[in-house]
Amino acid sequence: MRVLGISLFATIACALFSGATPTNLKTRDAVHVSARAGTLSGILTTATDKLTAVKIGMGATDSTVDAVVPIIEDVESILNDAIGAVEVLAGSLVGEVIADVAQLVAGVVTLVAQILFAVTKLVGKGAIASLLTDVGSLLCTLLGLIFKLIPGLLALVIPLLGSVIQILINLNLLQVLSVLGITV
Repeated sequence: MRVLGISLFATIACALFSGATPTNLKTRDAVHVSARAGTLSGILTTATDKLTAVKIGMGATDSTVDAVVPIIEDVESILNDAIGAVEVLAGSLVGEVIADVAQLVAGVVTLVAQILFAVTKLVGKGAIASLLTDVGSLLCTLLGLIFKLIPGLLALVIPLLGSVIQILINLNLLQVLSVLGITV
């Protein structure tokens, strides 16, 4: 019984001291992000978080092409990071819940479409047509990789997109619609 008490005391003491050490918040967050980035859900959650920050940050954007190009570049960077991370995952989707992944994929598509739509409301589609095409291509690559990793996922994603499909049509992102199996 005495050994059990000493062992319990040692366990509690170690827990207290390890929790008491100061940590750099950015380092802790980076470790958390890298830990969850090893899963498709984690990659998509990270992309969603970053895209949400871009969308929120657009509130005070000027109505000039020079002001919106960095926004589109941020979206491209986020999509490129996600593509790179998904490529690393090929063949290792242990423990993924497909319905959760479908929600996350639909969320990423929705955020990208909403950001691009907001940008075009500021400067018009013509001024940034090539940038829209570039982002559309990146989104297609990401979706293609994900749908290849999880057969049948597309059928779960489509019903979740709802009005986003109309936004994609308005943005003339026909290549994204094609990957989604939608013809216009």
